[in-house]
Amino acid sequence: MAVACTQADLCGARFAAFVAPRGTLAPSTAHHLEVDASRLHGGDAVRAVMARWGAFVGQGALVCMWGRYTNDLLRREGDPPRATLDLRDAMIRELGHTVGGMEAAAELVGGGVVPEPWTDGRAGRRIAALGAVVEWLLAVM
Repeated sequence: MAVACTQADLCGARFAAFVAPRGTLAPSTAHHLEVDASRLHGGDAVRAVMARWGAFVGQGALVCMWGRYTNDLLRREGDPPRATLDLRDAMIRELGHTVGGMEAAAELVGGGVVPEPWTDGRAGRRIAALGAVVEWLLAVM
């Protein structure tokens, strides 16, 4: 999960995609992701999603993420090296302590207000939280 920003739009553009599973998933996966199982299993092929991601992010974007997992996953799927910002590390540097997960960080910097999800499921909450953290960091840095 990542937020891709370009200097021109400062995080106004959004990208969301469902990738079809390549193998068998646990029966509870859709429940844990808070999406309908048909939506999860009806996702697009990895190659198609990666092509759309590459076109969306383009050249020179700063890709913001929470931790390194997303970057590692993108690289394993063939995404070229990109400029990245680990928002978890940025929050720790700015606040001087850990903040928990991305949703807790968004709630902390938003004065208890939880940002409205803009896509389905748990990912919708988390990407909205990342956006709120980016906006807060841009304001204080």
